[in-house]
Amino acid sequence: MNIALIFYIIGRVLQIEAVFLLPSCAVALSYGEWQGWVYLGVAAAAALAGQLICMRKPKNMTFLTRDGFAAVSLSWLVLSAVGALPLRLCGDIRSYTDALFETISGFTTTGATILT
Repeated sequence: MNIALIFYIIGRVLQIEAVFLLPSCAVALSYGEWQGWVYLGVAAAAALAGQLICMRKPKNMTFLTRDGFAAVSLSWLVLSAVGALPLRLCGDIRSYTDALFETISGFTTTGATILT
């Protein structure tokens, strides 16, 4: 398994997620809501983490099927974990576990929710 390449892909996924957090930040700040700064902070942290992970490009770019499965699974987990941070930090959801559940539920479009 090409661990270096999988981590490189995870870093790129973090950078992409940081970009996708920016519209939420822009909308919140345009309405004068303080939560926009939380989204901006999480986006900056995700971009920085992604950049740090991607600093070294892997020498071996061979990508096997099992590497693909690992990269997709880990990307899904990382996207959910980072996506839950703004919900928890803004105080919209009281526990990180519930915020993670809501994020995973949103990504999988199951419709399950803990919100009333």
